[in-house]
Amino acid sequence: MAKQIDLRPDRTANLDRQLRGAFREIVTGKFVDATQLKGDVKRLSNERGSLITSRNVKPQKK
Repeated sequence: MAKQIDLRPDRTANLDRQLRGAFREIVTGKFVDATQLKGDVKRLSNERGSLITSRNVKPQKK
């Protein structure tokens, strides 16, 4: 199960941080349930009012 992401729009900075985390987890494939996570990113993108792409996300160093 993907972790729940807070969707309250009054926390834009926090939302951005969560988006980056969620997207990074999709990219690195940490979750088996990637479909749920992709849905989260899509929903959060709508909340934020702009599309989230890999260009918005700094790659995570391992």
